[in-house]
Amino acid sequence: MPKKIFFILFLMISSGTLIFVLSGNFSTYETEKVSSLNSSNLTMMFTGDVMLSRGVNSALESNVNVFNDLTPLFKSSDMVVVNLEGPFTRVTTPTKAVISLK
Repeated sequence: MPKKIFFILFLMISSGTLIFVLSGNFSTYETEKVSSLNSSNLTMMFTGDVMLSRGVNSALESNVNVFNDLTPLFKSSDMVVVNLEGPFTRVTTPTKAVISLK
């Protein structure tokens, strides 16, 4: 039964993604200048997928600042949004589940 539910969820997400991509109604990453903006502009920065694994943990344990080169860039914006690919958790033992939701 859980495999059936997982498969149905997978099909729903895949179908939604396919419909979105084929519709062609998504942004083209073009910046538009608006002449009516005043001096109180808000700057925002968005990043792609960020994974804090595969070597980042060992770098942090070695007291290496992995974000050192990004700090000036992040500070130049009023707001930074990062898509973190992983959960924040207090669980310290690895899980055997395919999807970690704890």
